[in-house]
Amino acid sequence: MKTPENIEFDELDLAILKHLETDGRKFYSDIAEALGVTISTVSNRVKKMTENKSFIILGFLNPAIVGFKVVALIHISLEPSQLEEAAAEIAEFPEVSWAALFAADFDLAIEVFCRDADHLAEFITQRLLHVPGVRDTRSAFMLKELKLRQPSLDLLESGSEE
Repeated sequence: MKTPENIEFDELDLAILKHLETDGRKFYSDIAEALGVTISTVSNRVKKMTENKSFIILGFLNPAIVGFKVVALIHISLEPSQLEEAAAEIAEFPEVSWAALFAADFDLAIEVFCRDADHLAEFITQRLLHVPGVRDTRSAFMLKELKLRQPSLDLLESGSEE
């Protein structure tokens, strides 16, 4: 399988990733044993995927437990002439955990983590709305997170449905 960036994955790469998608800290020796390959094969494959950025190891925190009591999704409309610059500046704010450009009735969506409602209000009114090119924002507050997970790699197999 070739990706848009011309990075090739074979069946072994995908099998390794399937093991890591449920436990990113799984021992390479366990993966190697399950797949019938050597530990160095698994290690080399993971190193290659990490270097080409097709596999990124992240630790997710529980926002409420560590002190972020307010999580919001904000849709932002931008001036077309300042879209790239404004989006890049907004994406760099430390409260922003995720940002993406869209072809929609808004241009940019961001997810922000804030200590409380006052912090969110300060973020929007004192910083976000002062970014050159921001025309409008619409915010939605997360009440309860129901799922945090990447799509299953099984979906890449032809005809697979979940």
